[in-house]
Amino acid sequence: NEQAEQRAWQFTSSDQGRTWSEASLSAVPNCGNSMEMIELLSGTWAITFNNSHHRRFPLSVALSDDQGRTWSTVADIQTDCPTERCSYGYPSIAQNPVDETIWVTYTHNRRTIGWVQVNEAWLRENSTAFATPE
Repeated sequence: NEQAEQRAWQFTSSDQGRTWSEASLSAVPNCGNSMEMIELLSGTWAITFNNSHHRRFPLSVALSDDQGRTWSTVADIQTDCPTERCSYGYPSIAQNPVDETIWVTYTHNRRTIGWVQVNEAWLRENSTAFATPE
């Protein structure tokens, strides 16, 4: 099933973005929805995305301690979707510089805006894994 293999593409640059590598598939599942990544104050990279190869749920945050080469922590932050048609989309991620909490906003069923506030320790303690192709 071609859809079961949907993952995010990645590019790398060794000259601060002047040139880029060829695209390659990452380990991060991607159902065709948007994703957003930031560097946290700790230096860890965080990405918010849908942890599924074909659905827009659950909504998750993954952490990388090696600038995106690997994602050792994956925590689902929004999982309550009562139907297969439920979706969490257009996620955005930011970090509060004062208390270092991580904020994720997203659309719920393209009708309302939701948000989740967590911290890096919570993400690491609640880590699961990437979705496996279904």
